[in-house]
Amino acid sequence: MDPLTILALAQTAYGAIKSGIAAGKEIQGMMQDVSSLMGTVGEITRLAAEPKKGGLFTSKESAEKRAMEAYAAKQQINKMMQEAQNLFVAEYGYPEWIRLQEEITRIKKADRLAAEKAKRERENFLRGLLVWGSVFVITFVVIIVVFFFAYVLTVKG
Repeated sequence: MDPLTILALAQTAYGAIKSGIAAGKEIQGMMQDVSSLMGTVGEITRLAAEPKKGGLFTSKESAEKRAMEAYAAKQQINKMMQEAQNLFVAEYGYPEWIRLQEEITRIKKADRLAAEKAKRERENFLRGLLVWGSVFVITFVVIIVVFFFAYVLTVKG
């Protein structure tokens, strides 16, 4: 994603947090919005660090331009994150903000572990499929060779 798209996602999450606090929304209901805003900070940081891969028909932007766009977007997102934190703390208190951050971290960790487990299971399935497929092919080839030799022996005999 480009920095402007990430910034738009951050603004959406920030708006949801702001309206949620104004409407007295429960903390659990705003967890996704805060997590989304925090995720955009990580995404923009990753985007700034990764070199852009140019395709055959894409124009090459300068590294300085990409860095400046990413930096400007990150600064805006950080400002929104700070304002969201201030609004949240003013409404629910700092201990609730810390609890929310801990819960978001716990959920992200659980999601990452579940994704890693699913990846391992998929790799194990494909490995098993490869082994059993190979066994089937080898068995089939052996049977064909045996029948071929049996046919040759019966024709000569």
